[in-house]
Amino acid sequence: MPKSKILNCRFYIGSLNVVCDMGKVRIGKVKAIAVELTERYPNVFTTDFETNKKLVYQYSSIRSKHLGNRVAGYITRLLVSKKKREEAIAAEEAELAKMAGAEEKAPEGETGAPPEPAAQDAGSTEGTRAETEKPVG
Repeated sequence: MPKSKILNCRFYIGSLNVVCDMGKVRIGKVKAIAVELTERYPNVFTTDFETNKKLVYQYSSIRSKHLGNRVAGYITRLLVSKKKREEAIAAEEAELAKMAGAEEKAPEGETGAPPEPAAQDAGSTEGTRAETEKPVG
């Protein structure tokens, strides 16, 4: 097997590298059933596999344990991905709102203008030009 295939593989069966960094293959039947069930009953399924397994048998005519488990697993995967995506979008919107709120509440000195020089201490040896010049006369 080419060297690049060996470097890209994550799973090994014995000495053979069988599964590489690709997605898990699911038959179209599993996907079609899962999508149909989630569209028909959108608020019924959860992110828990055991619950989804019971619901798949309840809401479909599947009697095969293997196919039912595959469908329940795929539904769980879909809902977990959807939940993570929604959380990421909400976090991004919160961050943008936080940044927008910080820009609106920023003091005048922090709006991008250069900061004003700080006042000099009274004990400083260097004074301003007006203080060091003595009047003539």
